Amino acid sequence: MKEDIIWAIIGGGHGGQSMAGHLAIMGCRVRLYNRTARTIEEINKLGGINIDGALQGFGRLELATTDIGEALAGAHVVVVVTPATAHAEVATKCASHLVDGQIVFLHPGAMCGAIEFREILRNAGCTANIPVAESNHLLYACRSSKPGYAEILAIKKDGLLATLPANKNHEILELLNEVFPQISGGKKCPGNRPVQWRCHNASGPHDL
Repeated sequence: MKEDIIWAIIGGGHGGQSMAGHLAIMGCRVRLYNRTARTIEEINKLGGINIDGALQGFGRLELATTDIGEALAGAHVVVVVTPATAHAEVATKCASHLVDGQIVFLHPGAMCGAIEFREILRNAGCTANIPVAESNHLLYACRSSKPGYAEILAIKKDGLLATLPANKNHEILELLNEVFPQISGGKKCPGNRPVQWRCHNASGPHDL
Protein backbone atom coordinates (compact mmCIF):
# COMPACT_ATOMS: atom_id res chain seq x y z
CA MET A 1 0.00 0.00 0.00
CA LYS A 2 1.29 3.46 -0.89
CA GLU A 3 0.47 4.73 2.61
CA ASP A 4 3.08 2.35 4.04
CA ILE A 5 5.92 3.58 1.83
CA ILE A 6 8.17 6.38 3.10
CA TRP A 7 9.51 8.59 0.31
CA ALA A 8 12.64 10.67 0.85
CA ILE A 9 12.87 13.42 -1.76
CA ILE A 10 16.42 14.68 -2.21
CA GLY A 11 16.37 18.20 -3.62
CA GLY A 12 14.14 21.15 -2.79
CA GLY A 13 14.10 22.95 -6.12
CA HIS A 14 11.30 23.17 -8.67
CA GLY A 15 11.01 19.44 -9.27
CA GLY A 16 11.71 18.32 -5.72
CA GLN A 17 9.07 20.53 -4.13
CA SER A 18 6.56 19.64 -6.84
CA MET A 19 7.10 15.91 -6.37
CA ALA A 20 7.09 16.11 -2.57
CA GLY A 21 3.85 18.10 -2.57
CA HIS A 22 2.19 15.84 -5.15
CA LEU A 23 3.09 12.64 -3.31
CA ALA A 24 1.87 14.10 -0.01
CA ILE A 25 -1.42 15.17 -1.58
CA MET A 26 -1.85 11.57 -2.79
CA GLY A 27 -1.59 10.40 0.81
CA CYS A 28 2.03 9.26 0.82
CA ARG A 29 4.46 9.68 3.70
CA VAL A 30 7.02 12.17 2.42
CA ARG A 31 10.28 13.63 3.66
CA LEU A 32 12.23 16.38 1.94
CA TYR A 33 15.95 17.05 2.10
CA ASN A 34 17.59 20.24 0.89
CA ARG A 35 21.01 21.61 1.76
CA THR A 36 19.75 25.22 1.95
CA ALA A 37 18.63 26.00 5.49
CA ARG A 38 16.40 28.91 4.49
CA THR A 39 14.39 26.72 2.13
CA ILE A 40 13.83 24.10 4.82
CA GLU A 41 12.97 26.72 7.45
CA GLU A 42 10.25 28.23 5.25
CA ILE A 43 8.78 24.83 4.39
CA ASN A 44 8.73 23.83 8.05
CA LYS A 45 6.88 27.03 8.92
CA LEU A 46 4.14 25.98 6.51
CA GLY A 47 4.32 22.29 7.40
CA GLY A 48 4.46 21.25 3.76
CA ILE A 49 4.13 22.35 0.15
CA ASN A 50 1.33 24.37 -1.45
CA ILE A 51 0.63 23.08 -4.97
CA ASP A 52 -1.14 25.15 -7.62
CA GLY A 53 -1.77 24.85 -11.35
CA ALA A 54 -2.94 21.64 -13.02
CA LEU A 55 -3.03 20.08 -9.56
CA GLN A 56 -4.09 22.00 -6.47
CA GLY A 57 -3.81 21.24 -2.79
CA PHE A 58 -1.54 21.22 0.23
CA GLY A 59 0.91 18.40 0.73
CA ARG A 60 1.80 17.99 4.40
CA LEU A 61 5.29 16.61 4.85
CA GLU A 62 6.40 14.16 7.51
CA LEU A 63 9.79 15.87 7.66
CA ALA A 64 11.79 18.63 6.00
CA THR A 65 15.46 18.73 6.91
CA THR A 66 19.00 19.75 5.98
CA ASP A 67 20.27 16.47 7.51
CA ILE A 68 20.38 13.87 4.75
CA GLY A 69 20.87 11.05 7.25
CA GLU A 70 17.67 12.03 9.01
CA ALA A 71 15.79 12.10 5.71
CA LEU A 72 17.06 8.65 4.66
CA ALA A 73 16.62 6.82 7.98
CA GLY A 74 13.77 4.36 7.53
CA ALA A 75 12.87 5.58 4.03
CA HIS A 76 11.87 2.96 1.47
CA VAL A 77 12.35 5.02 -1.71
CA VAL A 78 15.02 7.71 -2.07
CA VAL A 79 14.13 9.99 -4.99
CA VAL A 80 16.93 12.22 -6.23
CA VAL A 81 15.35 15.26 -7.92
CA THR A 82 18.37 17.39 -8.74
CA PRO A 83 20.30 18.38 -11.86
CA ALA A 84 22.58 15.58 -13.10
CA THR A 85 25.58 17.71 -12.14
CA ALA A 86 24.62 17.26 -8.48
CA HIS A 87 24.29 13.45 -8.59
CA ALA A 88 27.90 12.84 -7.57
CA GLU A 89 27.58 15.08 -4.51
CA VAL A 90 24.27 13.47 -3.53
CA ALA A 91 25.65 9.95 -3.93
CA THR A 92 28.65 10.80 -1.75
CA LYS A 93 26.38 12.22 0.97
CA CYS A 94 24.02 9.23 0.82
CA ALA A 95 26.72 6.55 0.84
CA SER A 96 27.14 6.18 4.60
CA HIS A 97 23.39 6.28 5.31
CA LEU A 98 21.88 3.86 2.80
CA VAL A 99 20.97 0.37 4.00
CA ASP A 100 19.94 -2.91 2.38
CA GLY A 101 16.45 -2.86 0.93
CA GLN A 102 16.24 0.83 0.11
CA ILE A 103 15.68 1.96 -3.47
CA VAL A 104 17.31 4.96 -5.13
CA PHE A 105 15.32 6.55 -7.96
CA LEU A 106 17.01 9.24 -10.05
CA HIS A 107 14.25 11.47 -11.36
CA PRO A 108 15.47 12.11 -13.96
CA GLY A 109 18.67 10.15 -14.37
CA ALA A 110 20.11 11.93 -17.38
CA MET A 111 21.97 9.50 -19.65
CA CYS A 112 23.24 6.50 -17.65
CA GLY A 113 22.91 8.35 -14.35
CA ALA A 114 22.31 5.08 -12.49
CA ILE A 115 25.71 3.75 -13.59
CA GLU A 116 27.50 6.84 -12.30
CA PHE A 117 25.51 6.93 -9.04
CA ARG A 118 26.21 3.28 -8.19
CA GLU A 119 29.90 3.68 -8.96
CA ILE A 120 30.18 6.71 -6.67
CA LEU A 121 28.35 4.86 -3.89
CA ARG A 122 30.86 2.02 -4.14
CA ASN A 123 33.84 4.37 -4.22
CA ALA A 124 32.49 6.14 -1.14
CA GLY A 125 32.39 2.86 0.77
CA CYS A 126 28.69 2.01 0.54
CA THR A 127 28.28 -1.77 0.92
CA ALA A 128 24.48 -1.81 1.08
CA ASN A 129 22.56 -3.78 -1.54
CA ILE A 130 20.89 -0.84 -3.27
CA PRO A 131 19.17 -0.95 -6.67
CA VAL A 132 19.44 2.37 -8.51
CA ALA A 133 16.68 3.23 -10.96
CA GLU A 134 16.39 6.19 -13.29
CA SER A 135 13.69 7.84 -15.38
CA ASN A 136 14.29 9.38 -18.77
CA HIS A 137 12.75 12.73 -17.82
CA LEU A 138 11.11 14.68 -15.02
CA LEU A 139 7.40 13.92 -14.95
CA TYR A 140 6.50 17.51 -14.09
CA ALA A 141 6.44 20.74 -16.02
CA CYS A 142 6.76 22.89 -12.94
CA ARG A 143 8.27 25.85 -11.15
CA SER A 144 8.66 27.04 -7.59
CA SER A 145 8.54 30.78 -6.97
CA LYS A 146 9.55 30.43 -3.32
CA PRO A 147 10.03 27.73 -0.67
CA GLY A 148 6.81 25.93 0.18
CA TYR A 149 5.04 26.86 -3.05
CA ALA A 150 5.14 25.01 -6.36
CA GLU A 151 3.13 25.35 -9.54
CA ILE A 152 2.65 22.16 -11.53
CA LEU A 153 1.82 23.30 -15.04
CA ALA A 154 1.38 19.74 -16.32
CA ILE A 155 2.12 16.13 -15.40
CA LYS A 156 3.57 14.16 -18.28
CA LYS A 157 1.63 11.16 -19.54
CA ASP A 158 4.58 8.84 -20.06
CA GLY A 159 7.99 8.00 -18.70
CA LEU A 160 10.56 5.22 -18.92
CA LEU A 161 12.33 3.38 -16.13
CA ALA A 162 15.64 1.52 -16.16
CA THR A 163 17.26 -0.10 -13.13
CA LEU A 164 20.61 -1.51 -12.07
CA PRO A 165 20.54 -4.43 -11.61
CA ALA A 166 18.11 -5.12 -14.45
CA ASN A 167 16.31 -7.91 -12.60
CA LYS A 168 14.95 -5.34 -10.13
CA ASN A 169 13.29 -3.21 -12.79
CA HIS A 170 9.88 -4.94 -12.70
CA GLU A 171 9.72 -4.90 -8.90
CA ILE A 172 10.53 -1.19 -8.71
CA LEU A 173 8.20 -0.40 -11.58
CA GLU A 174 5.31 -2.04 -9.73
CA LEU A 175 6.03 0.10 -6.66
CA LEU A 176 6.30 3.34 -8.64
CA ASN A 177 3.16 2.54 -10.63
CA GLU A 178 1.08 2.80 -7.46
CA VAL A 179 1.58 6.56 -7.65
CA PHE A 180 2.92 7.08 -11.19
CA PRO A 181 1.01 4.67 -13.47
CA GLN A 182 2.36 6.42 -16.58
CA ILE A 183 5.90 5.09 -16.04
CA SER A 184 6.78 1.98 -18.03
CA GLY A 185 9.86 -0.21 -18.39
CA GLY A 186 12.47 0.84 -20.95
CA LYS A 187 13.67 -1.48 -23.69
CA LYS A 188 16.69 -3.65 -22.98
CA CYS A 189 19.80 -3.35 -25.05
CA PRO A 190 21.88 -6.36 -26.16
CA GLY A 191 23.34 -8.10 -23.14
CA ASN A 192 20.12 -7.55 -21.15
CA ARG A 193 21.23 -4.10 -20.03
CA PRO A 194 18.21 -1.98 -19.01
CA VAL A 195 19.04 1.11 -21.00
CA GLN A 196 17.04 2.89 -23.67
CA TRP A 197 18.86 5.81 -25.24
CA ARG A 198 16.60 8.65 -26.20
CA CYS A 199 17.23 12.08 -27.66
CA HIS A 200 14.63 14.71 -26.83
CA ASN A 201 14.40 17.56 -29.25
CA ALA A 202 11.84 19.48 -31.23
CA SER A 203 11.02 16.45 -33.37
CA GLY A 204 10.40 14.19 -30.37
CA PRO A 205 12.13 11.19 -28.81
CA HIS A 206 14.16 8.77 -30.89
CA ASP A 207 15.57 5.40 -29.92
CA LEU A 208 19.25 5.02 -30.82
